[in-house]
Amino acid sequence: MLSIAKMSSGDGAGSYDAGGYWLNLAREDYYLAGGEPPGRWIGQGAEALGLTMAGGQVVAEDLRAVLQGLDPDSRSALVQGAGPDHRPGWDFCFSAPKSVSVVWSQAPEDLRRALQAAQAKAVASALEHLERNAALSRRGHGGQEQERPAGIIAATFEHGTSREQDPQLHTHCLIANLAPRQDGSWGSLEPCEMYRHKMAAGAIYRAELATQVQTLGFQVERDGDSFAVAGVPAEICAAFSQRREQIEDALEEAGLGSARAAEVAALDTRRAKEARPRAELFEEWQTRARDLGWTPEILEAAQAATAEPRQMPTTAELLADLTAQASTVRAADVYRLLAVEGQGIL
Repeated sequence: MLSIAKMSSGDGAGSYDAGGYWLNLAREDYYLAGGEPPGRWIGQGAEALGLTMAGGQVVAEDLRAVLQGLDPDSRSALVQGAGPDHRPGWDFCFSAPKSVSVVWSQAPEDLRRALQAAQAKAVASALEHLERNAALSRRGHGGQEQERPAGIIAATFEHGTSREQDPQLHTHCLIANLAPRQDGSWGSLEPCEMYRHKMAAGAIYRAELATQVQTLGFQVERDGDSFAVAGVPAEICAAFSQRREQIEDALEEAGLGSARAAEVAALDTRRAKEARPRAELFEEWQTRARDLGWTPEILEAAQAATAEPRQMPTTAELLADLTAQASTVRAADVYRLLAVEGQGIL
């Protein structure tokens, strides 16, 4: 799953403006604290600023400078309007399927680390797609001219829990509203094309994650446009989905069912996220899973499970699928379909 939120400018650039439902970066250090792994810089734009050197770990001062359109070293303005009122950027949040998060929560440390590496690689694949195919920079009067930038700047933060403290492996990718142009100058980003590629980027992320999960010995099964790890009990996934249950209950109570209604329900039922040490959470998750009947043998069986073999549809079948609902097909639609159909095919 991929969700996108626009960050607002003002006091502590980095807070969300979607109904004020997130935490203010300058006030709460949501991304930079709370017992989660340190953030990492990614993208050709981040490389151009030297942010990926020496491990590329995100530090607060650099993050706030970039989100304000400033050079992280000199703090000089890189774009017009740089400073506290500069529009910071967007948070692209990539969430693993629940079965992946359940396996991660019950796995020994070496497998947990491997799954986190798989998550990071999948996120990097999706961001590379956005960087190559969807990022646009603006220049000229009122930013009316658009061009492909030389890269994007993204600060990625791996998190492991939902707001109900269930295991939910996900990565926040803060894409800065700042990019190097091909001529070496800097400009802001035009996000419309990135929004158009949202479904494609999410599908590319899942396809790469499915591949990485398979390399760790698991099999995957189609689950709508997503996938599930074969052999992971559905009832345990459901038990670790308290946040989803909250949203579904809110939708049912309101008699609604649209995607937009789900977003509203997510905001209305959202509460502040409690920061807890991961070691404590893993112990709690494994105790809960044992009470639900999880055993080490289930994990071993999942790694030995088989799934129905799948083949990539033919070109004719893909074209028929693409044109079944619309007469006009965009590049983003093609990328999305290819990634969805490619899930689990090695």
